[in-house]
Amino acid sequence: MAGRPRARLFGGFQLWRASGQIARLPTRRAALILAECLIGEHPVSRSQIVEEFWPETPPEKSRVSLRTALSQLRAALGPSVILNDGQFLYVDRNALDCDLLRARQIHRQCEAAGPGAKKRALLEELALLAQSGFMPGFDSESVELERELWVEVGKSCWRELAESQAESGMWKEALKSAQSALDMDQFDEQSLVLAMRLAAESGDPDRAIRIGQRASRAFKDALGIPPPRQVIQLASEVKTGKITPNPRSQMFAEPGEKSLLATIVASALAKDPESVFEMVCAESLNPSCVHHMQEYLSILEQVLGATEGFSEGRLLTARTAARTAGLLNDHARTLRWGGFVIDATPEDNPMHVAMLSFVGYVYVELRDLDRAREYFQLANKLAHANGLELDITSTTMMLASISLSEMKTDGVRADMNASIARAEAEFVSPYRLSQFYIHRMVYFIVTSDIESAMRDASRISELLDGAEPFYGTGLAVSLQAFAESHLGRHREALASAAAGVESAVALNSNLAAFRCMECAAVVLARAGSETSAVWVVDSLETLRESQKHPRLPIDQDLIRDDRLSHDPKVIARARQSNRLNGQPMDTVAEFLLEEIRLARRNCL
Repeated sequence: MAGRPRARLFGGFQLWRASGQIARLPTRRAALILAECLIGEHPVSRSQIVEEFWPETPPEKSRVSLRTALSQLRAALGPSVILNDGQFLYVDRNALDCDLLRARQIHRQCEAAGPGAKKRALLEELALLAQSGFMPGFDSESVELERELWVEVGKSCWRELAESQAESGMWKEALKSAQSALDMDQFDEQSLVLAMRLAAESGDPDRAIRIGQRASRAFKDALGIPPPRQVIQLASEVKTGKITPNPRSQMFAEPGEKSLLATIVASALAKDPESVFEMVCAESLNPSCVHHMQEYLSILEQVLGATEGFSEGRLLTARTAARTAGLLNDHARTLRWGGFVIDATPEDNPMHVAMLSFVGYVYVELRDLDRAREYFQLANKLAHANGLELDITSTTMMLASISLSEMKTDGVRADMNASIARAEAEFVSPYRLSQFYIHRMVYFIVTSDIESAMRDASRISELLDGAEPFYGTGLAVSLQAFAESHLGRHREALASAAAGVESAVALNSNLAAFRCMECAAVVLARAGSETSAVWVVDSLETLRESQKHPRLPIDQDLIRDDRLSHDPKVIARARQSNRLNGQPMDTVAEFLLEEIRLARRNCL
C-alpha cells in the first residue's frame, strides 16, 4: 500500500501523493472528473465528461479545459493513474489506493462472509465509511446517484449489524447500531421498526416508545403525514406489553442475585465443557456496567479454572478475561491471563502479537516503562516478521510515545509520522486513527510546536465528528484546549476544556477524567483563575494517590507548576487554602466546570 498515491472520497475529498504529502487540486471539476472515472466500472468517454462539465462551452475551449483538469490530476497523482487513449478516460486501479474501491471490496466480503465476529467487523467498517457521506459538498449527477447508493448501503449495514449483535447478546451495541441506521435517515421505516423492536426486546420499552413518538413528530412536522402503519402498530404492542424482553438481554443479575448466565455455565460445565467457551466468548456477551463486568470476569475465571489444555476456545476465553480485567483496571488479573495467552500461542499467531501489545499497555499504566518497551519491541519485531501492518503501526507509535515520556525526542517525530502515514494508507477506523493523531499531538505540545498541534486537533475533530463519547474524544478536545490557550485564544480554549471534561466524566473513566481535568485546569490558569487551577490539580493528585492511579512522565510535563502560575507564591497560597482536598472526583469536576463557566464570562 505504501508508495502509491491515495484518494479519499468518503467524509470529504482529499488526495495524497505517493510521497504521503497532501495534494491539492485548483478546481473542483478535476475532483469530480476523478470521481466519474472511479464510480463507473468501465472507461468514461471524453465526450461524456465534456458534455457534463462544460455543456455550454465551445468545443475548442471545453477540450482545453478538460486537458487542463487532467494535467492537474496527473500532477497530483502521477502520470500512471489517469489513463487516456484519446477517446476514453479510466483509472488504473492498481496504481491508486482509494476508499471507494476499498468500500466496494468490503461490500463483496460482507456478502460472502458467514455470520459471526468477522462479518460484524466488516459491516461496521463499511457502515462507518458510508455514514461519513460520499464526497460531501460536491455535486454532479453521478456523484449524487453514488451518494444515494451508499446511504442505502450504510443503512442496510447498520441494520444487519444490529440484528447480529442482538443475536449475540450485545444489546448495548445493537441499540447503537440501530440508532446509527436511523441517524442516516430518520424516515426509513425499516430502521425505525428495528430500533423500536430492539429497544423493547432489550428490556427498555420506554426507549422504544420514545423512538416512536419522535418519529410521529418528525413525520407530522416535516412531511405532514402520520408515521408508517407498522410503526404505529409496534408502538401499540410495546405499550400493551405484547413484546417481552429477549432472555439474552437478561443474562446478568443485579447485585446480590445469581445471574442466568452463571446458572447456565454451571450446568454446562458439568455436561459439556467445550460448549461453555462459545457461550462466554466476548463476541457473545459484552456487559457494559462495572458490576456486570466484575461478574463476567468471575464467570470467565470459573470456566478457565474448571477446564484444561490450550484449545482455541480456552485461549479465546483467556483473552476475553484479560481484556475484561483490563477494562476494570485490574492489572494483576490482566497480566495473569494475558501471560497465559502469550505462553500458549506461537509467535506467528496474530493473537500472540496483539496480547504482547495489550500487556505493554498495562505496563505503561503501571509506569514500568522499561517492561512496556520490552513488550512493544517484541510485538513490533514479530509484527514485521509476520506482515501485520496495523500492529507495526500501533507498536511503532507506542515505542515513540514511551521515548517521548522519557523526554527522548530523537527520532520520535519521524516514527510518529510514519505510523500515521501507514494507518492512513490502511484506511483504519476513524477511532483507531484518531489515537495515533492524539499521540502525535501530545508530542507537538510537549515540544512547543503549537501550530502543528492545532493541525492535528483539526484532523482529530474531523475523524471523531458525530462519534459516541469515548476516552480519545475527551482527551483530543482537552489537548486542543491546551493548544488554544497557548495561542492566547482563552474563550475558545475554555469552551473546548469544558467539552473535554464533560466527555470524560460521562464515560465514568478515571483514566479519562484525570487527564482531561488536568488539561482543563491549565487552561483555566492561563485564563486567569490560577488559584482554582491549583486546587483542582492538587485535589486530583490526592485522588490519584488514594486510588493508586499512575501519572505518566509525559503527564507531569504537560501539567507542571509553571504552567499553573509563574509566581511560586501563588502556588503556595493556593495549596494552603485548598478547600477541595478530600473531595470525590464528581465534586472536583463540578467545581472545575463552574469555574470554567465563570472564566468564560470574564473573557467576553
